[in-house]
Amino acid sequence: MKISGSFPQIIEPELSGAPALICSWIDSNRDTLFYILNTSGAILLRGFSISDNITFRKVCTSITPDLRNYIGGDSPRVAIDDQIYTSTEYNNDLEVLLHNELSYGGWFPNFVMFGCMQPANIGGATHIADGRKILKDLPKDLVERFSRNDITYLQYLPDKNHTSEYGKTWQETFETDNAQQVSGHLIKSQIKYEWTPFGLRTRATRPAIQIHPHTLEVCWHNQADQWHRELSSIKDSVFRDSSDACDKTAGTKTFGSHACFGNGEEISADDLLKIRQVSQKHEVLFNWQKGDLLILDNILTMHGRKPYSGERRIIVAMS
Repeated sequence: MKISGSFPQIIEPELSGAPALICSWIDSNRDTLFYILNTSGAILLRGFSISDNITFRKVCTSITPDLRNYIGGDSPRVAIDDQIYTSTEYNNDLEVLLHNELSYGGWFPNFVMFGCMQPANIGGATHIADGRKILKDLPKDLVERFSRNDITYLQYLPDKNHTSEYGKTWQETFETDNAQQVSGHLIKSQIKYEWTPFGLRTRATRPAIQIHPHTLEVCWHNQADQWHRELSSIKDSVFRDSSDACDKTAGTKTFGSHACFGNGEEISADDLLKIRQVSQKHEVLFNWQKGDLLILDNILTMHGRKPYSGERRIIVAMS
């Protein structure tokens, strides 16, 4: 195998490759693969013809067999196979800002794997950023505030029988119509919740910073800026009436989401804009090629999506 680059590190066959070749290499070089992943935070497998859902899933399970469903996630996605989803259904003219997958959730994946079935004609890059570098570059007083207070993610999800105008319903979010099952998941995940006649309110307090379990490095790990109701983000696009997207009670009294500190204090919009500025400074882009598979360490590495035009089909699995 030929290994090059730094972020992401690229693994390619010396000559021509097939999915069976990379699966065999992973089985024989698992320690090397995870050493690279723990060091770089991102690996791009290129040139192995990973061009359909079945092959993508096979390679993903050779990397890590315990794939998970996207339970509790707020991004609009379509399940296309067992534990395989479209990357996102947000409009193609909008940017998905940098974030760590499910950093607000009852669980978050250690690894996120993206497969390129069809690159966009123009744009559509998946941008990535090193959470270690972002943390080091943020103002110390800002980091101290977030580290001391944690982040509380507030969400009010509609019931599918009440409305479909405010993004995903609680049934879509938790992939079930069974309210008792959802309650059990929330209790297990230490998420406070309240059922209402119109839907489900949740309140999850999570750290803004994570320590990597293997490298013990400290990483910026959250998406407070995308949940905060006073900042524009791609989440606004799920509202049919744009005035609803700026609702001052979103995530509490009205449908939508919000983020505050764990002690209930509001997070300064200036702090969140600074976080966006520093994150953007560290973002790295690469152009997709058909058959690519990108592996991200979800603690070390943040990711997003640039706007695009033309057909684009990126699929995702998580573990």
